[in-house]
Amino acid sequence: MPDTVGLLGSVGIFADLPEQGVVALANAATSRRLVPGEVLMSAGDTGTDIHVVSDGRLRVTRHEGGRDVHVGEVLPGECAGEMSLVREMPRTATITAAEDSTVLTVPGDLLRELMMSDNAFRAALHAHVEHIDRWTTVRHYRPSADEVVDHLARMLPGTSTELLKALEPQLQWVAIPRGTTLMEQGQVGDHLYFVVSGRLEAAAVRDDGSRVPLGETGPGESVGEMALLGNGGPRTATVQTTTDCELLRLSKAGFDRLLAHDPAASATLAKMMANRLQERLRARTFVAQLRTLPLVTDADCAEVVSTQHLILRNLKVTDTYYRLSIGMTLLTGHQDVSWLTFACNASKTVGTFIRAEAVPLARLIELSRRVAPSSRAANMIRSRLTAAVTEVAELISQGNIKVFSEIGPVFARMTTEFHEAREYDRAAFDRFMKGLALRAGPSDAGGQDTLREAVGHYYEAMFQPDPKRKAELMLLANFKVGLHEQIRLQPHIQGAMNAPVTEGLFDALGSVRLAAAGRESIMRGWRHLATRAVMRYRLPYGAVPVSGDLPRLPTRRIYPDVLTDLEHPELQSVARRYGTPSGPQLFKSRDWANLDQRMQFIFELFRTRQKSLELFDPPFLYQQRLAIATDQLPSGAL
Repeated sequence: MPDTVGLLGSVGIFADLPEQGVVALANAATSRRLVPGEVLMSAGDTGTDIHVVSDGRLRVTRHEGGRDVHVGEVLPGECAGEMSLVREMPRTATITAAEDSTVLTVPGDLLRELMMSDNAFRAALHAHVEHIDRWTTVRHYRPSADEVVDHLARMLPGTSTELLKALEPQLQWVAIPRGTTLMEQGQVGDHLYFVVSGRLEAAAVRDDGSRVPLGETGPGESVGEMALLGNGGPRTATVQTTTDCELLRLSKAGFDRLLAHDPAASATLAKMMANRLQERLRARTFVAQLRTLPLVTDADCAEVVSTQHLILRNLKVTDTYYRLSIGMTLLTGHQDVSWLTFACNASKTVGTFIRAEAVPLARLIELSRRVAPSSRAANMIRSRLTAAVTEVAELISQGNIKVFSEIGPVFARMTTEFHEAREYDRAAFDRFMKGLALRAGPSDAGGQDTLREAVGHYYEAMFQPDPKRKAELMLLANFKVGLHEQIRLQPHIQGAMNAPVTEGLFDALGSVRLAAAGRESIMRGWRHLATRAVMRYRLPYGAVPVSGDLPRLPTRRIYPDVLTDLEHPELQSVARRYGTPSGPQLFKSRDWANLDQRMQFIFELFRTRQKSLELFDPPFLYQQRLAIATDQLPSGAL
């Protein structure tokens, strides 16, 4: 029963039902096993029961133009039959088992009662049916020639209108359902696709038959161009649709004409290909890391915490976050970055303060000579600033290990517990959470409720087949861990930001009266200056100033397409409070000690970079990691 309740509760149309409603559905549901080819329902049948796939895969077909047309698949955690329930009409499609499958059948009479009594359930059902209607319409819709040209113009900015119109006969509008294989690895490439809507996933098939996910393609991007650039060579990957897709298919003849007559288009496609090659190289490297890095244990975390040398301890924290982030992908996949990956980069940033590299002490001392030219005052100021750099390093180091010692073991246990899990098991998750013994209460009162919620979102994301909902669950989990972390760090960050401007500095300047009168104003001005001049977040491809604009993605988008329009109600609330109306280019943090401003930057960073595979790059070179593992400070740039 717990497994049935968990499965039904994860289905989108049942997600907003109260727990007692889901339990009622589970009590009434019956299980049925299907063998490949067995019919679950046929077009024209009467019936209002809804069938939820527990495991396996169902194939949906309609009879059109004298033949059966594949229009979609129903995967675990999804349902079939809702159209007849809502519209009170015969079944509109035939559904058969594509492989050994198990379905849970929920009686239509009970569902009708819920529709009458629960407005949210009724609205969810109607929205789902409207999506099915839209997809059915899309399959029969082909845009006009002008609309096709407009779509291609958006894909290839700068290409002349005359050339785009000349290419129109070489273009075909293609609409295909989720779960369809668009191209097979090894096939000869004779066309490419531009994605108008939907998402696709590319994977390489190894000799042993296993699949290595290589990356995702979304609206505004192309797929299939690499084989054409190789003069019609074989496809280098298998590409499948992960959502319903609308595509523009360009023939090889059209592709050759485009390259021959438009240098701008050639540059655009070359850039797409370069980005694709980088993604695939990172994906292959990443998969290799999974095979070589052991999972992090509680004992590993304890060893890091026990390290006394501040610089070495920070290096161990950074490297362990990296190992945890790689291990976490065994649970959630590597298409979405988790908080642990961001934490690895943040800890590496923190290291520059602990090693006194981020604070420009020499420059501050030079400025002090201009402010206080007399030797006595200058010496006092230099002494105060030198002490401040040490205080900053100690405060930042304390915060670094404080957060790691609390959060690191939680995810070490989670990856160890669930790295082989293949299906949602609410009872197993509840036992795991009970074993964690997280403290009740809000983060600012010493509790861990926000952290507990985040772990729950990660677990739900593990088994979520819909890429958009999965991405939103990951973002929500990332944000909640980040919020919990930043609340814990608040006294350390505030203390570090204020460290240079203390009573000792005012004494050195002989301005005790001014300090008493305007201390807070002066400290606030200093924090604004330090935020703008010093604060940087280090990423594998460069440092991002927290007071500046977040750079756009390589696609020139602000957000990944699945995170552009947020649908999860709680995530929408987070975006209203911490997001910015027109994207992250409008946000600039003025005071890094201000928790709300810090969380605005962090939320936008998480949202814009959640699909950035380069964040999985190792933080240190191989020889440096060996040195760290043997308690030695590594040589070279860190």
